Amino acid sequence: MADLNVLDQDLASRRGVLLGMTLAEVMLIVLFSLLLLLGKAVTDIDEERKANPCRHPEGNCPDVTGLNSDELVPLGNLIESIKVLPEEEREEAWEVLTTMFPGPESETTSLFAATGEEAASPPPAPTVASVGSPPPCLYNRAPPPKRRGESISLGIVHIERKHMTLIAKQLKLSDATAVDYLGRPARHFREAYDLLRKWPEGKRMTLSEFAQYGKEYLRIGNDESGGKLKCRFTMSYYIADRVPYDVFVGVFLQYFYMQQKISRDEFRRVK
Repeated sequence: MADLNVLDQDLASRRGVLLGMTLAEVMLIVLFSLLLLLGKAVTDIDEERKANPCRHPEGNCPDVTGLNSDELVPLGNLIESIKVLPEEEREEAWEVLTTMFPGPESETTSLFAATGEEAASPPPAPTVASVGSPPPCLYNRAPPPKRRGESISLGIVHIERKHMTLIAKQLKLSDATAVDYLGRPARHFREAYDLLRKWPEGKRMTLSEFAQYGKEYLRIGNDESGGKLKCRFTMSYYIADRVPYDVFVGVFLQYFYMQQKISRDEFRRVK
């Protein structure tokens, strides 16, 4: 009877043992291995997303909708050439490219999604940099070998439902610091600067009054005489809550490119 009890105890102690380990230990090892594989997969996806942002819906990449094959081939070659640039130059070139070819989820779309305002259907075509659009008119001068620095805003516009107000002017501009897209002296500068000085700062204008100044800047930017490069002037902006899509796109973007959306705190300081 004593021998039988010893045998039963030995069988009980080995029950659930596989290859010298209990089933619980085996399951822990399997789970740990799966976690390692999952971490490796996430890392690979993140690295691939950084290298090829256009393959992912959330990536910041050019919108090539509507381009024909003759336009897609050089654009593809340009993207490939950007990939081999040094990191700093690659980021700058990619930023310029995505500005000139904005994706479908543009700042305009996200702006009105945040305010809860429904876009009109169909909305008016926005005047923003896209395929074939002229570049911004004014850039900061940059040290060689760069042709130009960042684009320059004429000022800051406060956008409301029925009014627009120029709340700040960029009057520190000069012929010596402003260049065009090709890095040449900005030949539109003098006329644009003179008009900016005449524009009353802080005056709350109706949309039609604002449009009069906008049309003048369109005219200046469209002037290609004397070797001038066709371009569009840019404005930074602060937008009030619940501004209709038609006002932002059909009035503001009809005449100016977006430079930067300022925050509420910045708006309060400027105003």
